[in-house]
Amino acid sequence: MELTLLITGASGYLGGHHIKAAVESGFKVRAVARSKSSAQKIQAYFPHYMGQLSYIIVPDITKVDAYDQAFSDVTGIMHSASPFLLGPKDIIKGLLEPAIHGSIAILEAA
Repeated sequence: MELTLLITGASGYLGGHHIKAAVESGFKVRAVARSKSSAQKIQAYFPHYMGQLSYIIVPDITKVDAYDQAFSDVTGIMHSASPFLLGPKDIIKGLLEPAIHGSIAILEAA
C-alpha cells in the first residue's frame, strides 16, 4: 500500500524540506500550492521526485471546503502553510489571523 502525505506550505522553505524528507522516507507527496505558478516552482525544484510528487491548488487555505479534493487518498498531513509578507501594515490581520484560520481550516477539514 502506498502512503501519501499532504504537505501544505510546500513552496516555502520548511515545506521543501518536508517534501524531501517524506519522499526519501518512501512516501508519495501531494503538495499544496496556492497558485499554478507556485506549483510549477515546486516541480522545477524537485524534478527528480516527479514519480512520487503531485500537487493540488488551494488558493485560500482559510476555507475548510478548499481541502475537499486534497484529502482524497491521503495517509497523513504535514501542515506548514502560513502567510509570509514583508512589512505588513497590520501584523495581526496580515499574518496572525490568516495563519490561525488556515490551521483551524485544515484541522476541521481533516
